[in-house]
Amino acid sequence: MLFRLSIVLRYFTKHFMAYNLVFTAVGLFTYWMYGPVELAAVFWTKVIGYASIVTYFHFYKGNTFLFFNNIHLTRAQLLVLSILVDIFCTTGLLLFVDSLI
Repeated sequence: MLFRLSIVLRYFTKHFMAYNLVFTAVGLFTYWMYGPVELAAVFWTKVIGYASIVTYFHFYKGNTFLFFNNIHLTRAQLLVLSILVDIFCTTGLLLFVDSLI
């Protein structure tokens, strides 16, 4: 199980987070400019970005999932793991930006 987890963190999260980083940067910039008042805007930016990236991977990068099916990981498991990693990274970055304000 740990081996499969390391593969997911190494490959899928790396590709997924590269696309998601754009939406994270927009959310962090909004938070930096307007402060905690716009936290809802940061949240919805992340949700819309996440939904668009998942749709992109589902329709245009479907072959990516074949690799993970071979190591017995479902799309739901990949989605939950990437959401958890994204929440952890975004929260850490928001706390960092909040310390700069």
